Amino acid sequence: MEAFCYDKAMSKLLLILVCGLPGCGKSTIANLLANREGYPVFSIDPIESGILKSGFERTKTTETAAYYIAENLAEYQLSLGNSLIVDSVSASMQQKSHWMKIAEKFGAKLKVIECVCDDQELQMQRINSRNRNIFGIPEISLSGLRKYKGAYSQWKIDHIQLNAVTDVETNYRYAVEYLKSPNSIL
Repeated sequence: MEAFCYDKAMSKLLLILVCGLPGCGKSTIANLLANREGYPVFSIDPIESGILKSGFERTKTTETAAYYIAENLAEYQLSLGNSLIVDSVSASMQQKSHWMKIAEKFGAKLKVIECVCDDQELQMQRINSRNRNIFGIPEISLSGLRKYKGAYSQWKIDHIQLNAVTDVETNYRYAVEYLKSPNSIL
């Protein structure tokens, strides 16, 4: 896939990664940005759900496949000159580096919005109260959250952190300001 576009300025391309542990507001921020700013959003859980609907049993392989599908969709959108949002945990350095390489390949600015929650009780309330109804994707348990926390590697690049203890509208405003700022990767 070639990194060019005939009718849009490639230097204005954004690959927006909204990442972080479950229950920290990733999907909330990604969906607000999609609805209000007009970016398409590609979320790992619904992609994996599509794989499961085709008859596969949920395994680590289906989650990995969902990441590869999201990467392919991101590359395709960037090749068309479209900015986009990816909504994913992106826990490992390998996953993080994949997004950096894709942005670099297409000359896009990588904007990383990491969602965190400094209040573990609030994070568990958020997880326990949500009901996303995503086929084949159960809501995460406390032990599952601990597993993610153990595997989560910190970003070593410029990014913004949004804390779920802050109200959603303020976090949205911070995200928009960050997206408009010149700070980015690449």
